[in-house]
Amino acid sequence: MEDIKKAYRTMALRYHPDVCDPSMRLECTRKFVELNKAYRALSDSKLGEMYDLDMAVMDGFDEEENMRRVWTAQIVGLERRSKDRAARRNARNRGQGMPHS
Repeated sequence: MEDIKKAYRTMALRYHPDVCDPSMRLECTRKFVELNKAYRALSDSKLGEMYDLDMAVMDGFDEEENMRRVWTAQIVGLERRSKDRAARRNARNRGQGMPHS
Protein backbone atom coordinates (compact mmCIF):
# COMPACT_ATOMS: atom_id res chain seq x y z
CA MET A 1 0.00 0.00 0.00
CA GLU A 2 2.92 2.37 0.67
CA ASP A 3 4.13 1.95 -2.92
CA ILE A 4 0.65 2.74 -4.18
CA LYS A 5 0.46 5.87 -1.99
CA LYS A 6 3.89 7.03 -3.16
CA ALA A 7 3.01 6.49 -6.84
CA TYR A 8 -0.34 8.22 -6.36
CA ARG A 9 1.24 11.30 -4.78
CA THR A 10 3.85 11.54 -7.53
CA MET A 11 1.24 11.29 -10.29
CA ALA A 12 -1.21 13.60 -8.49
CA LEU A 13 1.45 16.31 -8.38
CA ARG A 14 2.19 15.79 -12.06
CA TYR A 15 -1.42 15.84 -13.27
CA HIS A 16 -3.14 18.22 -10.83
CA PRO A 17 -4.99 20.82 -12.95
CA ASP A 18 -3.73 23.69 -10.79
CA VAL A 19 -0.06 22.92 -11.47
CA CYS A 20 -0.04 21.62 -15.04
CA ASP A 21 0.67 23.65 -18.15
CA PRO A 22 -2.49 25.66 -18.98
CA SER A 23 -2.52 24.25 -22.51
CA MET A 24 -2.75 20.73 -21.02
CA ARG A 25 -5.37 21.54 -18.35
CA LEU A 26 -8.24 19.51 -19.87
CA GLU A 27 -6.09 16.43 -20.42
CA CYS A 28 -4.51 16.76 -16.95
CA THR A 29 -7.94 17.11 -15.36
CA ARG A 30 -9.10 13.90 -17.02
CA LYS A 31 -6.01 12.05 -15.86
CA PHE A 32 -6.29 13.50 -12.37
CA VAL A 33 -9.91 12.39 -12.01
CA GLU A 34 -9.07 8.90 -13.25
CA LEU A 35 -6.05 8.78 -10.96
CA ASN A 36 -8.21 9.62 -7.93
CA LYS A 37 -10.79 7.00 -8.87
CA ALA A 38 -8.10 4.37 -9.36
CA TYR A 39 -6.41 5.21 -6.06
CA ARG A 40 -9.68 4.94 -4.16
CA ALA A 41 -10.41 1.65 -5.91
CA LEU A 42 -7.02 0.24 -4.98
CA SER A 43 -7.49 1.39 -1.39
CA ASP A 44 -10.90 -0.28 -0.91
CA SER A 45 -11.99 -3.62 -2.40
CA LYS A 46 -15.69 -2.62 -2.60
CA LEU A 47 -14.76 0.59 -4.39
CA GLY A 48 -12.58 -1.49 -6.70
CA GLU A 49 -15.59 -3.50 -7.80
CA MET A 50 -17.63 -0.31 -8.29
CA TYR A 51 -14.76 1.27 -10.27
CA ASP A 52 -14.60 -1.71 -12.63
CA LEU A 53 -18.35 -1.54 -13.19
CA ASP A 54 -18.25 2.23 -13.67
CA MET A 55 -15.49 1.94 -16.26
CA ALA A 56 -17.49 -0.67 -18.18
CA VAL A 57 -20.65 1.49 -18.15
CA MET A 58 -18.90 4.80 -18.79
CA ASP A 59 -18.14 3.88 -22.41
CA GLY A 60 -21.66 4.96 -23.34
CA PHE A 61 -21.50 8.37 -21.61
CA ASP A 62 -20.04 11.72 -22.48
CA GLU A 63 -16.58 11.52 -20.92
CA GLU A 64 -16.17 15.27 -20.51
CA GLU A 65 -19.52 15.64 -18.74
CA ASN A 66 -18.74 12.69 -16.46
CA MET A 67 -15.32 14.20 -15.67
CA ARG A 68 -16.96 17.55 -14.85
CA ARG A 69 -19.47 15.81 -12.55
CA VAL A 70 -16.73 13.92 -10.70
CA TRP A 71 -14.53 17.02 -10.44
CA THR A 72 -17.43 19.06 -9.06
CA ALA A 73 -18.18 16.38 -6.47
CA GLN A 74 -14.53 16.41 -5.38
CA ILE A 75 -14.52 20.21 -5.05
CA VAL A 76 -17.74 20.14 -3.02
CA GLY A 77 -16.17 17.56 -0.71
CA LEU A 78 -13.04 19.68 -0.27
CA GLU A 79 -15.11 22.79 0.47
CA ARG A 80 -17.21 20.87 3.03
CA ARG A 81 -14.09 19.58 4.81
CA SER A 82 -12.62 23.08 4.81
CA LYS A 83 -15.79 24.54 6.37
CA ASP A 84 -15.87 21.73 8.96
CA ARG A 85 -12.24 22.41 9.85
CA ALA A 86 -12.94 26.16 10.22
CA ALA A 87 -15.97 25.46 12.42
CA ARG A 88 -13.92 23.17 14.68
CA ARG A 89 -11.16 25.78 14.88
CA ASN A 90 -13.68 28.51 15.79
CA ALA A 91 -15.28 26.29 18.43
CA ARG A 92 -11.85 25.55 19.90
CA ASN A 93 -10.99 29.26 19.97
CA ARG A 94 -14.26 30.12 21.72
CA GLY A 95 -13.61 27.40 24.25
CA GLN A 96 -10.22 28.94 25.08
CA GLY A 97 -11.76 32.34 25.81
CA MET A 98 -10.32 33.90 22.67
CA PRO A 99 -12.36 36.66 21.04
CA HIS A 100 -14.21 35.64 17.91
CA SER A 101 -15.69 37.57 15.07
